[in-house]
Amino acid sequence: MKKIAGIIVTLLVLGAAYGFYLYNKPVSSIENQTAFKEISADQLVSEFDNDETMANSLYLDKVVMVTGEVEKVIVKENTTSVYLSTNNMMSSIICELEPDLKQNLKKGDRVKIKGVCSGFLMDVVLVRSVIVK
Repeated sequence: MKKIAGIIVTLLVLGAAYGFYLYNKPVSSIENQTAFKEISADQLVSEFDNDETMANSLYLDKVVMVTGEVEKVIVKENTTSVYLSTNNMMSSIICELEPDLKQNLKKGDRVKIKGVCSGFLMDVVLVRSVIVK
């Protein structure tokens, strides 16, 4: 009986240690990942406007490379959000850059940004984004 209890306790400790390791494992940068699709900011917003369900099935949680013109850049603490303008006055692309990624972007700059599409509210949001040179 003591052997069984010892084995169970050992398995529980090993399982907890493995879970702790996975929880604290750093997220890999998407810089070296291949983009699922390269698309313009206008085209991406248009696809979500026309059929959000289909666009979600295509882009949600996938790495997308978007080309567009910088509308504005917002820096809060260690987070930088780059807004790409589109032909749709109500929507833009919001690219949340990876933490501590400093960029000297200004309104009107043409950029290519690669990020993970997290969906569409009023804007299409890309997270963990990096600027492609």
